[in-house]
Amino acid sequence: RIRMVYFGRFIAQKNLDHLIRAAESLPVQLVFIGDGDEREELEHLASHLGVDVEFIRRLPQIDLAKQLRLCDCFVLPSLYEGNPKALIEVMSFGMPVLTTVLAEQAEFIEPNINCIQMTPTVEGLRTGLETFLGLSNYQRDQLGLNAQNSIQEKHSVENIAALENSLFRDLLSDYGKVSNPL
Repeated sequence: RIRMVYFGRFIAQKNLDHLIRAAESLPVQLVFIGDGDEREELEHLASHLGVDVEFIRRLPQIDLAKQLRLCDCFVLPSLYEGNPKALIEVMSFGMPVLTTVLAEQAEFIEPNINCIQMTPTVEGLRTGLETFLGLSNYQRDQLGLNAQNSIQEKHSVENIAALENSLFRDLLSDYGKVSNPL
């Protein structure tokens, strides 16, 4: 069985119910780490459909990292995301990802190069899960390696610091142009 992990809040925006429905009868175990308003409903749905879902409460970072190492990929089935920090984190670890986040939402997303991109419908998620299941171990490893490389290239500490430095310079420059800033 392939272990697919999600960590974060269990809320409607994350679309976890659709992920459970998409996994029905597939040879996968879903691992949901976190908590939220939908936990009981998700547990009931998984039980009703016979989908193997392991629910784990929130974990300290070190324990979360241990759990991630036990899984084959990360799945982010969200309906929408602002700044998908969990996605950035797992990609930086070199973990293969399946996501509904679009390249327009996150410039580091490169479908079929560093992730499997899915639509947030049950059918779209199922297609993504089946695509991942059809990959060889080499292809899965390559997806993770490409993910890690793209995050290191675009989200390294040096790059983020340079962007923030540039932003502060621009703000200070604009501040100096205002005759009465208060």
